[in-house]
Amino acid sequence: FPVTIIDMYRTQGKSCILKNRRKQAIDVYEKLLTLVSKDEEKNEIQKKLLELYFAVGDMNKYNLLKRRTK
Repeated sequence: FPVTIIDMYRTQGKSCILKNRRKQAIDVYEKLLTLVSKDEEKNEIQKKLLELYFAVGDMNKYNLLKRRTK
């Protein structure tokens, strides 16, 4: 994928977080996770998703992702 699409999703995710739209940010970062190919980028996105899942109280997804990222 072109870098511009990935950058657009990153910017949108950050914007959602700043506006306290956590559930929208989760959707954006979940989509972003499917687009990136580098492991370090995936790790960064997964950390962000863990924070968001915890913030909205979605402990099922939080625990599932936490187990996958060990």
